[in-house]
Amino acid sequence: MHIRLENQVHQRPRFGYVGIRVADHVSDYSILALHRSLSHSGVQRFRPPSALETMIGKALSRVGLRRNFWRRTSRILIVALMGEQEYRLFPYGCYGECVFYCYDCWPNRYGWWEQLFVRYRARTAFFSARQAAVEFARRCPWMSSLWLPEATDPTEYAPGVMLKDRNIHVLELGRRHELVHQQLEPYLRHKQYVHLYEPVKGQLVFPTQDALKSGLSDSMISVCFPCSMTHTERSGNAETATHRFFESMASKCLVVGHCPKELEDIFGYNPVVEMSARNCVEEIQNIIEHIDEFQDLVDRNYSVLLDRGTWGARVANMLDILERAYT
Repeated sequence: MHIRLENQVHQRPRFGYVGIRVADHVSDYSILALHRSLSHSGVQRFRPPSALETMIGKALSRVGLRRNFWRRTSRILIVALMGEQEYRLFPYGCYGECVFYCYDCWPNRYGWWEQLFVRYRARTAFFSARQAAVEFARRCPWMSSLWLPEATDPTEYAPGVMLKDRNIHVLELGRRHELVHQQLEPYLRHKQYVHLYEPVKGQLVFPTQDALKSGLSDSMISVCFPCSMTHTERSGNAETATHRFFESMASKCLVVGHCPKELEDIFGYNPVVEMSARNCVEEIQNIIEHIDEFQDLVDRNYSVLLDRGTWGARVANMLDILERAYT
C-alpha cells in the first residue's frame, strides 16, 4: 500500500510545504520522511527559511511581532513543527495560510501552542498525539484539531536478517527508561551481550542516518517506552506513539517495552512485547534465549506497518481532509 501511494503522483498546485535545510537532529528524520511523501503526492516544496530569515524571525518573536498579517488562501502551506520551532514559519507564516503538523505538543506547553495558533489564525492543525488533538479541540473551537499519528518511510530502512542472526542484542536508542536501563546494563554486560545506548546524553548511538539504518537492521531488540514513562516532567500523562516504534518495526526489530494505546489502535493488536521495570532482567533474558519464538510477531508487525504505519498512508489521509476543507 505504501509503495502504491508513493508512486501515484499528481499535482496539487494549491498545497505546498515548507522544507528544512538539513536534519539538525535525528528527530528531524521523521519530518524529512513526511516531506518526501508530500512531495511524492504532488505537493510543492517551498524553500526553507534562510539563515538571515531565521535570525529575523527570532528577533521578531522576541518583541512579539511575529504573526500572520495576511491570510492569503491561494496557497495552503503545511508546516511541520518538532516542538517549539516557530522560526520555521518565517516568512511564509506572515502572509500565507498555514496548516500545522505538530510533534511534541506536551501538556506543560499547551499554552505556548494555543498562543501560536491564535497568532497565526490557524484553521487546521494535525497532532501526532491523540490527547493533544482532543485538548485543542476544546481549547481552540474555531480550529479543526485532528489526530494524525506519526509514521515512517519503510524504504529508508532495511528489514535485515532473521532475529537469531543479528549481532546487537539490545538497543536503547535515544531517550531511555532509566530504571529499566540501570538494571539491564550490568546484567547484559555480565552476560557479554552487545548492548548499545547513549553513554552520554546527546551522544548519538548512530551519528548518521546510514549508520542508524545499518544498526537497526542488525538489532534483535529495540527497547521502546513512551515519553510519558521516560520523561514524565515533560510529557505528563500524554502517552503517544513516536517514530522510534515505527522505524524499529520497519527494520524488523523486536520492539520491547510498553505499547501506547494509540499504537494498539492503529495496528489492531499490541505489536510490542511488554516489559516491566520490576522484572525487566528476567524478561529480557527469556526473550534473548527464545528469540526464535518472536520471529512471527516481527514479520507480522512489518506486514501491518506497510499497510497502516507509513507516511504515504498518512499523507493520503491528510490531503484528502485538506482538499475537502479548502475547496
